[in-house]
Amino acid sequence: MEELFEKAKDGDENAFEKIVNRLKQELYVIAMSRLMNETLAEEAIQDTIISLYENIYKIRDSSKVKNWCIIVLINKCKKIRKSQKIREISYEEIECEKFLYSDDEFKKIIDKLSFFQLIEELNDKDKLIITLYYSSNLTTKEISSILNINESTIRSKISRIKKEIKGRLGDKFNGKR
Repeated sequence: MEELFEKAKDGDENAFEKIVNRLKQELYVIAMSRLMNETLAEEAIQDTIISLYENIYKIRDSSKVKNWCIIVLINKCKKIRKSQKIREISYEEIECEKFLYSDDEFKKIIDKLSFFQLIEELNDKDKLIITLYYSSNLTTKEISSILNINESTIRSKISRIKKEIKGRLGDKFNGKR
C-alpha cells in the first residue's frame, strides 16, 4: 500500500484507483450502516473519494489513508443525514407494509431496523466504535488506530456498549423504557 500511496501522491491515477478499490467495500459497509440507503451511501462514498483525491498530498503516512477516509466518510454521512432529514422508520410503519414482504425478508428488515435503532440511541463516539466493530469487522487494534484511542479502552467501550444494548433489548421485551 505504501508504494501505491506514494505513486498516488505523485499523481498516478492508476495507483489512486487501486487504493480506492481496496477501500471501497469497507466504505460501503460504513455508509450503509449510517444511512441505510444505497443511493445516499454511494453519494457519501463518492464525496469521500473526491476528498481523498483532492487532499491525498496532505496525508503523510500511507497507513493513515484508510483511517482518514473512514473519518471523512462518517462526517459526510452526518451531513447527508442532516440535509436529507433522514429519520428512522418505526416498527409500526414496517408492520403496516408487512404484506409486501416474505416472512424471511420481513425478519431481516426488523433485525436490521432493531440493530440500527439501538445504535442510533448511542452517543456519536459509541455509534462509531460499534459500527466499525460490527459493520466493518475491524479489530479493536484497527479501531484504536483510526480513533487514536487506547486499544484496551476500545475493548472496554465495546463491552459496555454491548451491555447497554442488551439492557435496552431486555427493557423492550419486559415492557420497560
